[in-house]
Amino acid sequence: MRHPTFRIILTLVSLHHLTGSIQVAKIGLNDNTFKTIPRHFWHDISPPYTDLPDDDVEEESEESTTHDPYPFFDETNMTANVTTQLGNDVYLHCRVNDLRERTVTWVRRKGDDIHLITVGRHTYSSDSRYSLQYQAPNDWQLLIQYANERDEGLYECQISSHPPLVFLVYLIVVGKLKQQQQQQSFLSQGNRIPISLLRVK
Repeated sequence: MRHPTFRIILTLVSLHHLTGSIQVAKIGLNDNTFKTIPRHFWHDISPPYTDLPDDDVEEESEESTTHDPYPFFDETNMTANVTTQLGNDVYLHCRVNDLRERTVTWVRRKGDDIHLITVGRHTYSSDSRYSLQYQAPNDWQLLIQYANERDEGLYECQISSHPPLVFLVYLIVVGKLKQQQQQQSFLSQGNRIPISLLRVK
């Protein structure tokens, strides 16, 4: 441990370099030079060469509190309704910003049951009509081909953040079957359905 006299000399040397007004010499604890210095003076000065500059401390504090941007959806109300005709292909859109390393998942909710459809760009549904179609820069579209009445209901686009973010899409399927529409188009052109295809109720 350094003698107190040595520490006082070092402090005076530092002051001499800053102001040029103090003559430094080897002095003792009882020297009259110290009588002109306030008693609290030494408590107001930090030990030399030990503290970091204030700027460095602030920079370290800022670095420790920096976080990655949090993902968010284009749709501010977090919900959407989509209507399609029976037999048509339909796209359910999910536009995500600042996704980074997180994953987008589509699921189908039926009451308390949740059915996994896609994770990232991979499809896990046993129904081949479902697939993920990504459109740059941020649209994770769920494609449903040949929509039917069973496809109607609630779908969720989920982001694997903490806590998870969920975008809800409710699909409504209306109209007649595509096959019936084709038959109507066939008849409107003046064609006749063969008698063998007609059924009498």
